Amino acid sequence: MAHHDIISYSYAKNNKRWVYEDRDGNEAAVDITSRITVNSAKMELEMCKAGLGITRLPRFYLGNELETGELVELFNDYPKHQLGVYMVYPSRKHMSAKVRAFKDMVETELVHHLSLRQKELNKGMA
Repeated sequence: MAHHDIISYSYAKNNKRWVYEDRDGNEAAVDITSRITVNSAKMELEMCKAGLGITRLPRFYLGNELETGELVELFNDYPKHQLGVYMVYPSRKHMSAKVRAFKDMVETELVHHLSLRQKELNKGMA
C-alpha cells in the first residue's frame, strides 16, 4: 500500500487502517496514510474514477464501473470484507404500521439483492 495514493472515508470505523481477511480466514490489518480523506462515498468514487488514488467501497456504491473496465478491482483473490447492516427502531410491541412496512421492505430488498449477488458470484466461479 505504501506505493499507492489512498482515498479514505473520514467516517469509517478506523480510517487509518484497512482490515482484510487473508486466504486462511485470519484477520490482516494494513496501516494506511491517506492522500485524500472524504466524507462522501460518492466523492470517494468520483476521485477514484478520476485516477487520484485507490479506495475501498462497498459494491453497492458502484454502478457498472467494474464491468466496463473504468475501475479495476484489486485483491480480488482475497475474501471480501463483510459489512453489517443495522436498522434501529422502537420495540416491536409498539411499532407503527409505517415503521413495520419500511422494515419489511428493507428486509425483502436486502434478501433479494444478496441472492442476486450470490448468483453473480457463483457464475464467476463456474
